[in-house]
Amino acid sequence: MHHEKVFGMFNRLHSREVYDGSGLGLSIAQKIAAKLEGSIKIIESELDQGSWFQVKIPSSNFKN
Repeated sequence: MHHEKVFGMFNRLHSREVYDGSGLGLSIAQKIAAKLEGSIKIIESELDQGSWFQVKIPSSNFKN
């Protein structure tokens, strides 16, 4: 699969005719998670069905 490729900036796995978007969403999400000393990864992905992602951010990054 293309699990690592989906996190690249402007990397699109489908044409604009199939899905709208710039190819930035997951790249931005990954940068935010990394900035907060966390991570994001694909848990499950099924062709034409969608994907499940896991985002982990240490609780020390949240203020009460």
